[in-house]
Amino acid sequence: MTDSKPEPVVFDLTDCGWQRDLSADGRRQAAAVGARLAELHIPVMIVEASPFCRTRQTAEIAFGRAPKINSDLFYHVTQTAEQVALANALLRARLAARPPSGANIVLVGHSPTMKEASGVELPEGEAAIVKPAADGTFRLMARLEAGIMPAP
Repeated sequence: MTDSKPEPVVFDLTDCGWQRDLSADGRRQAAAVGARLAELHIPVMIVEASPFCRTRQTAEIAFGRAPKINSDLFYHVTQTAEQVALANALLRARLAARPPSGANIVLVGHSPTMKEASGVELPEGEAAIVKPAADGTFRLMARLEAGIMPAP
């Protein structure tokens, strides 16, 4: 979860002062997702995040390391329809890409892009586990709902 302050325009993404921050609940949710993936023995080799502070913070809290910034995960309400369509296409391609053998890639992004790219609506604090398919698509394997992590 994030604080409710608005973000009407995008400024310097390295400056967290104008951005919506993670709330205390959001920090707990990030820690819970990371802990649950560890409990399930799901190896995380690569962590990528949108350039926004809240996505970088989520990744750092959940996985204990700074993520690689992936500008393809960028989303903001001020984007044009063409920019949103491109972001959706890039996310679909990333979700369909096979990770290195024996490892997984975590993408920390934004709910609207995930919904449009995959049909999976993820409220803040939730995660989806997808598996790339041989035909260049991907399949939803599981959801980690906020505060409710599935049993191993």
